[in-house]
Amino acid sequence: MQVLFGYTFKKGINGWKIIQLLVVFVFAACSEPSQIGTSFFQDGDLNISYVDTVTVKASTVIYDSLATNSTSRLLIGHHTDEQLGTLTCKAYLSFSPDGSTTLKEISTVYSRVTLNLILDHYSYYDTTVRQRFYVSELEQKIVLGDDGQLYNTSELAYQQNPIGQIEFASLPNKNDTLEIPLSDPLGIQLYNLAKVSSASVTETGEFQKLIKGLVVHPDPSINAAVLGFTASAQLRVYYIDKTVRPTEEKYISFSVKSTSQTNLYFNEVKCDRSLTNLKGLQSYRYPIASDSTGQKVYIQGGAGLAIRVELPYIKEILRDNKNLMLSEAVLEFRPLDNSDHNNESYPSNLEVNYVNHKNEVISSSSGAATLVDDLILGKDIYYQVDIRDFIKLQLSINESNHNALLFSLPSADRASTVTKLYAGDQKNKYKMKVKMNVVTVKNVNNQ
Repeated sequence: MQVLFGYTFKKGINGWKIIQLLVVFVFAACSEPSQIGTSFFQDGDLNISYVDTVTVKASTVIYDSLATNSTSRLLIGHHTDEQLGTLTCKAYLSFSPDGSTTLKEISTVYSRVTLNLILDHYSYYDTTVRQRFYVSELEQKIVLGDDGQLYNTSELAYQQNPIGQIEFASLPNKNDTLEIPLSDPLGIQLYNLAKVSSASVTETGEFQKLIKGLVVHPDPSINAAVLGFTASAQLRVYYIDKTVRPTEEKYISFSVKSTSQTNLYFNEVKCDRSLTNLKGLQSYRYPIASDSTGQKVYIQGGAGLAIRVELPYIKEILRDNKNLMLSEAVLEFRPLDNSDHNNESYPSNLEVNYVNHKNEVISSSSGAATLVDDLILGKDIYYQVDIRDFIKLQLSINESNHNALLFSLPSADRASTVTKLYAGDQKNKYKMKVKMNVVTVKNVNNQ
C-alpha cells in the first residue's frame, strides 16, 4: 500500500507554504513503496510519498589502532567469540613509590608481596567461568611512542616465568579488590631495600630501573570473561610491625599514577580472526562487505571494529528528480541476537561519522544512532539515526564519491571496553533500510 496525497495548485497560491503545512504530517506505507524517478506524479499535484527501497551497502571496518594509555580502565581476560575471533586483553603497568619509608630491622619482619587490582564493575562475556591471571615482569620500560600514545596493538616483551598468579570466581559487581600473590624473592628484595631507605624504592626513576613494570595476562586455555579494573593498581610489600601489641601487618606501596608521564600503563587487545569470516580484515582502508560475512556487520570495542554504510545511488536519485524535496530520511538497522550471557547488552547509542572512501573522517554527525527498545515485548529493537545532513552533504559535492556513514561505539567506550554488536545488512532477515518521506510538487503552469 502506498500513501499518496494530491493537491491541485491554482495561480497565485503559494505552493511551498502549503508544502510546509502538509509535511508536518507523517505518512507511512507498506508492501509497495514508491520508486523515486518514476512518473507517478500528475501535473498540478502535490504528492507526499514514503520510500524504503534505497540501496544500502554495508561492511565491517577495523581501526588501525586505538590509544589505550589514556583510558581509566584496565582490561584483562580471554574469550573466543565464534564470529569475531579470539580476544586476549593484557594490562601493562609501571609503578612509582608512594613516599619514602624507613623500616627498622629490629622491629619489623617481612610478610608477603601482592599486586592489588580494583574491579570497576565492567565485564563482558561469560562471568560464570573461573578466571586465572598471571603476573610477569617486563623486560623493557614502558615508553610513550613518538606521538605520545600507546595503543591496543602495542606490546612489550616480558619474562615467560610468571612471578604471580591467581585463580578466582568472576564477581564483577562486587566492590572488591583482586589481590594477586607475588613471589617472595621480589618482596624480600624490596623489603631489604626499604630497610636502608634505598633510592631504588624511594625515587621513581631508580625504582623503574629495578622493576621496569609488570604485565597481567589471562590464561589462554580458559574461555571466560574480560574484566575491567581501575587504573589505580598498587604493588604492596607487607611486613609485621612488632612495636605494637598485638602485632600488626602493614605495608609499603608502589602505585600506578595515571597523571604521570613517567608512570605509565596501557591495554593490549589482540584478536585472532583467522577462523572467522573477518580473517581478511587488516586495515581500515579495506573493509569487508557484508556479502562475505553472512549478511552481517560488526562493531566491537577494544578490537576496533566499526560498521560502514554507503548509499551508492542516493545522490543521483535526488539530483535526477528536480521537483523532489526530502522531508525525512532515517537509517534503521537491527541488532542480531549475539549473546548467551546476561552481561552482553546492546550499546544504548553509537557514534556516527561521515567518512570518505579510505574511511577517513570528513565530518562528524550532529547526532547519534540511538537504540529504540521495545519495552512491551522486547522484540522489535533497532537503531535509528537521522541522515538528512549526510544526504545534504552528498548533494553539495559535485564529483562522484564513495562517502559513507561510519558507526562505532562512543569514543569513551571504544578503547576501554570490548562491547560488541552484530547487525543485519539489507539482505538479512532483519534488514537494514533507509526510510524517506519525499514531497514532489508540480505547478499547473510548470512554474
